[in-house]
Amino acid sequence: ASQTCMDPDVTRAGTWECVCVAPASGVGVRQAAECETDECDDMGNAHACAEAQPPQKCVDVDKGAAGSWTCECFAPASGSAVGAAAVCVLDECEADCATCEKNACG
Repeated sequence: ASQTCMDPDVTRAGTWECVCVAPASGVGVRQAAECETDECDDMGNAHACAEAQPPQKCVDVDKGAAGSWTCECFAPASGSAVGAAAVCVLDECEADCATCEKNACG
């Protein structure tokens, strides 16, 4: 990720910093910064999850790696996909089996 050098106190030695360029964030004092980007802050990615059917949440599992965002289904459904809308599965027997007669579900 791109970084820029900033010196917040030009009257003292050793105060320079490497600062990540937006949309990444991170600061390294007297060294390169570890830049992180939450790919769910990218409205395109968040929108892809929110507009999916059913709507899903965007989660960036590794903010230091590009292409690591996922769409995850809301409970009680399950499912996730990297970089795209997930296929959400709702197994109603698994979720509601406790309401059935004992041993009726398996």
